[in-house]
Amino acid sequence: MQVKKFEAQTMQEALKLVKTELGPEAIILSTKNHKKGFGLLSKASVEVTAAVADRSLLKKKVTDKVMTGPINEQIQKFSASKQSEVYDRVGEYYIDKAKARIQARREREERDAEKEQRRKERSQQARHSGASAQTANPEPRRYADIGDDDEAAVSKAQSTDAGLPSNYARNGRVFTEAPASYDTAPNNSNTYANYSSNESQHREKVLAAEVEQLKNIVEELKNEQAMIADSRVAESAGDAVYAEFQNLLRNGIEKKYASLLTKHVTLVLPREAQRDPDRVLDALAVELMNGIRIEQPLDVLSDQKKVLALVGATGVGKTTTIAKLASQAILKKGLKVGLINIDSYKIAATDQLATYAKILGVPFRQAGTASELERALAEFKPMDLVLIDTSGRSQRDTENLLEMQKILKSAGVESLLILSAPTRDQELYDILTRFSIFDPKGVVFSKLDECTTYGCIYNVAQRSGLPLTYFTVGQRVPEDIEVASRERLASLILDL
Repeated sequence: MQVKKFEAQTMQEALKLVKTELGPEAIILSTKNHKKGFGLLSKASVEVTAAVADRSLLKKKVTDKVMTGPINEQIQKFSASKQSEVYDRVGEYYIDKAKARIQARREREERDAEKEQRRKERSQQARHSGASAQTANPEPRRYADIGDDDEAAVSKAQSTDAGLPSNYARNGRVFTEAPASYDTAPNNSNTYANYSSNESQHREKVLAAEVEQLKNIVEELKNEQAMIADSRVAESAGDAVYAEFQNLLRNGIEKKYASLLTKHVTLVLPREAQRDPDRVLDALAVELMNGIRIEQPLDVLSDQKKVLALVGATGVGKTTTIAKLASQAILKKGLKVGLINIDSYKIAATDQLATYAKILGVPFRQAGTASELERALAEFKPMDLVLIDTSGRSQRDTENLLEMQKILKSAGVESLLILSAPTRDQELYDILTRFSIFDPKGVVFSKLDECTTYGCIYNVAQRSGLPLTYFTVGQRVPEDIEVASRERLASLILDL
């Protein structure tokens, strides 16, 4: 814990100093009034002793270092609770990142130490074996002692070594001219340069994603006052409008989106109509549907082939959803479908998709690299639709996400992002940000049958701007999948 004293002319100025230096989580331990000088020339001042936890102060310092300039000035204008939220989100993110870097460096140093130890052991073994070999060699004989049989053996050995260059011998001496085959060692300088370039590009992409995430955080905070103003509109509009506003919040709609929806209702309905619950509900349903985009990725033109990959975090149901989409394409649209799996980390996923392919009577290929994926796509050239199952990855596993994105991009594959509806909003937003590197063309929401509220679907649609494509509502293949629609979403959220 850090304890510090602050002195200012007024209590307000002293508390401002505390907040600026120690942050919004500082605790006031004591206050004292001072008076310097005598009589009319005396000046009053206030002394405040404050304390803050080391962790809280570290988060503030990290945030101040990252959020510089106008952004930091904007943060200083927020309320104490909102400042604390910013410091928690940004500070914890970078503290965890620093811990991960330290841990990775320690592991790298341990690996290097182990390699060095193994190298020393091999060197010692080589020296011991060399000494043993020299001890085992017989005493060299004079030429005069060599008989006819020995001369024949020497001639045979010379003919065997005829292809060796001059001054080269097999007795361990250094030769002056190396054989041609010894010149074929690869030049590692280009390999190292390519590795360095890839590492640099990787760091740039990760940094860009982090900056984008921080921009989103700041943008949310800047809109806080507007959200408060919009919510006051709903509160003052009347009982019917305010009741629907509360219903939106209960169903998981973010407050800022609920405020905007009810504000639009008050703009389109006359004052007396705002007292009618049925008319308010109808107007709210229309406003909600107007804010949703819907697309059908299985609408394939007759002269075109569509290749779609489902990407998403671990455990969201990608493999089962692939099977459902394939069934829909075959049974309802009459398309020729091929299935590809690039999940080399989960053997069960490969077996499961291969089983689905066998049941549906469609071809299946396994591809673990970009070249294998290209070959599989070339084999599936006659198909109308190719669906690709990908490996489930945590949104924090940036390195493997970039590797998978590179494989899909090299083959020109479009992506759909699949999200699990029971997931908390903050995790969904984090997944959206991390998986944006795939440039998904739409969103599939899975596991709606496990939800009690559905506002997260609307929240994600608003935040991402991506169209909704499908909803999955159970484990059965092919029954438990629905084409996404505005009417269905409005019905789920408004309990229609």
